[in-house]
Amino acid sequence: MTTDHQDNNLLATVIEAFNSVGSDGMKTLLEAVLNAAMKLERENTLQADHYERSDQRLGYANGFKDKKFNSRMGKLELKIPQTRGIPFYPGCLEKGMRS
Repeated sequence: MTTDHQDNNLLATVIEAFNSVGSDGMKTLLEAVLNAAMKLERENTLQADHYERSDQRLGYANGFKDKKFNSRMGKLELKIPQTRGIPFYPGCLEKGMRS
């Protein structure tokens, strides 16, 4: 359900992270992968891409909520996808979880 543009942006972020020095690169990579996975999970839950109009759509994308998440690699800056019309919280995070 992702577009080529989104895939290219994710790939560029992954390449930049691998080319960077130290654990900061892995932190950036982990943030990019988690953010992309949560967006994809939201699209699957809604049964429609961002801005896609279809009869199967169950709700609407409603922006993102910034969240700082403590991990072994340091504090991650995540963007939690929000929805309207259907309950959603990413499966990779437990609600209320801080680390």
